[in-house]
Amino acid sequence: MMWENLLKAERKARSSKLRRLLYQPVLYPALMIFDYAIYPNTHRSKSIFANTFFGIRMKTVLPSGTDIRLHSIKSHDSELRFAKFLVRQLKQGDVFVDVGAHYGYYSLLAVALIGQRGHVYAVEASAASTAILKENTAGYSNITIIQAAASDTRGHITFYEYPVPYAECNTTVKDAYAGQKWAEKIKQIENHVPTVLIDDLLEKEGITKAIFKIDAEGGETAVLKGMINSLKTRDLCVVMEYHHTPGKLSIHEEAVGVLKECGYSAHGIDIDGNAFPVPDITRYLDEKKLESDNLVFQR
Repeated sequence: MMWENLLKAERKARSSKLRRLLYQPVLYPALMIFDYAIYPNTHRSKSIFANTFFGIRMKTVLPSGTDIRLHSIKSHDSELRFAKFLVRQLKQGDVFVDVGAHYGYYSLLAVALIGQRGHVYAVEASAASTAILKENTAGYSNITIIQAAASDTRGHITFYEYPVPYAECNTTVKDAYAGQKWAEKIKQIENHVPTVLIDDLLEKEGITKAIFKIDAEGGETAVLKGMINSLKTRDLCVVMEYHHTPGKLSIHEEAVGVLKECGYSAHGIDIDGNAFPVPDITRYLDEKKLESDNLVFQR
């Protein structure tokens, strides 16, 4: 049933604007008016609830949560394929670690797949995002929230936060978005947040096998260095968002180097949610004309 619901949500997400209007003749124009007229003029976000394709109602924030409210799924092509990958890979009793959990979309998807015998660890550094994450995951005893930035050092770190609709760009990397027009128009907030080493977390919880989602907006290298012992000794699968600009060195190249040193190789995710080997990441992204994609790393 979940797979059928996923495909139905995908069809809506990939449909034309006209079909979206036909699907939801009242909601679609209302959300477009908010996203392109009201929010740009008021800069006031709006909290809403959305029904997901996996059957869990969650709180999100407009305008960044428009796709989930409309289609019950994150609608970017890479997110659609990643959702399929998780539905195929996560089984009852599995462990899922969500690094950069934001409002908990993938944490909730995971808990719907792994059942009561499994466990989700949601790592989120932003206090504002964590507040919504806690609200969304309340009632799930097998979701543990760690309000910290995953890193390679113990203590505290500067965390750069952005307002909605850019909250998913929050990062530990100073000037991560230098030169991007949107970053020049908004004010970033600097907070000092505690850090957590994934090595420490897995050792403390006795976790020997897990699937990871890492979306740290440029901080992936530090996250991976903080779990390097686990990468070498435990049965881990890592899914990492990789950003790519043709002709330029990717900010994620060093992170890939850490994974390769630990014996991991890169895989893409096809339209059906299956992983396939990607020997050359740059060539793969260039051929697909992708600026970013979720890549699977397996040992």
